[in-house]
Amino acid sequence: MKFTVNGAGEVEIRRDGNQLVLVEARPNAGWEIEIEDEENGDGSADEVEDDDEEGHTEEDESAIEVTFSQGDREVEFEAAIVDGRVAIEVEETWHDAAAGTFTVGEAGTVEVRRDGDRLILVGVIANEGWDFEAEREEVDDEATEEEVEVTFTRDDREVEFEAMIENGELEIEIETKWYVDEGRA
Repeated sequence: MKFTVNGAGEVEIRRDGNQLVLVEARPNAGWEIEIEDEENGDGSADEVEDDDEEGHTEEDESAIEVTFSQGDREVEFEAAIVDGRVAIEVEETWHDAAAGTFTVGEAGTVEVRRDGDRLILVGVIANEGWDFEAEREEVDDEATEEEVEVTFTRDDREVEFEAMIENGELEIEIETKWYVDEGRA
């Protein structure tokens, strides 16, 4: 199963019973990469080893985590076996971002405006077939907030957008979660 990870690079994995094996992870030009083997916790593994197929349960199965970074942008890819299915999660983070309109994967767009240390949710547009729910932490009567969260859903896919002020800087996180149809991967 090969995945293009938000313009940062590619990750290829394969399933071997109840284990996931990292076949290859390649950053695109200008990106740095860090690979973590969550089963061994060493943070530097080139491949997730399938040392012990016996004794693994749904709760302690292997996971693969690959983090791509470039300046103030970070993209984290994680694959794990959840309830017998391969679950994928991609989280993209921008540190010290400028307020504006953000494309939230294939789900839609979110516009936020900044007023000092407060964020204002200006608008949300969901693309065809997507639903959304917006949450905001109100801090006064003008509906301004320090954190904005929008969750888009469609079938078994979920995309979460979060904007927050961290140490005076606007931080944006977009997290996409889905299950792999292994017959098509």
